[in-house]
Amino acid sequence: MRLQWFAQQNGADTPDTETGGADGGADAAEAAANEAVYTQKQLDDAVAAAMRGAQNGDAPHAVELLRQENAAKDEEIRQLRQQALHHQLSGWAAHILKDNHGIAATQNMLDFVVADGAEETHARIEKLVGILEDDRRKIAAARAAGRTPRVYAHDGSSASEIDRRIAKYQ
Repeated sequence: MRLQWFAQQNGADTPDTETGGADGGADAAEAAANEAVYTQKQLDDAVAAAMRGAQNGDAPHAVELLRQENAAKDEEIRQLRQQALHHQLSGWAAHILKDNHGIAATQNMLDFVVADGAEETHARIEKLVGILEDDRRKIAAARAAGRTPRVYAHDGSSASEIDRRIAKYQ
């Protein structure tokens, strides 16, 4: 009898109130109700602690933390919008270079051309196209200004360096 009384005092179940017993369902419902009250108690304690913190002057600190979090989120949103705009302008620039000017743009070229705004990007595209077209003209002019081979023999055929030297002594 004393052991049973000691077990009941410590919160242990008695043999007839186990889950297989006749009133096992009632104990489970009571345990769930106690758990819900315990959770509500935790919530009340947390609310009370927050109220005490607000009364003690912790509220400005909490407001400042919220402002910092909002500022960080705003900065992240701004950066993501800037990246989206850069990506869109990069696609637009590649399309213009390919279709209008026949230039297959590499990523390095696009990084050079794309600016913060559409107008500045367009100006940079025109500047790059001008530079590339000037370079193409210079290469074509150098190719067109080649030398004609010299004719060393009297019959009109070109002679090699060795043949010229031999012909000098004949």
